[in-house]
Amino acid sequence: MINCPLSLTEFLSFTISIADSLGNVHALNIIHKDINPSNIVVNPDAKLLKIIDFGIASRLPCENPTLKNPEQLD
Repeated sequence: MINCPLSLTEFLSFTISIADSLGNVHALNIIHKDINPSNIVVNPDAKLLKIIDFGIASRLPCENPTLKNPEQLD
């Protein structure tokens, strides 16, 4: 593994990609549960980012909230 620092522009680009990717995963009602540096694979030459190891991820049930009159909550 070669450890070379990223420029600020590259770093911000990857952090935005991580946030976008996690947003897409969460939109599918999936929670990764183990986000850490070893589960984020980056290939700066190919500008490729992957989030890996969904082994302990959970799928959240879809909820359909029902609006009720607060007086009926008792």
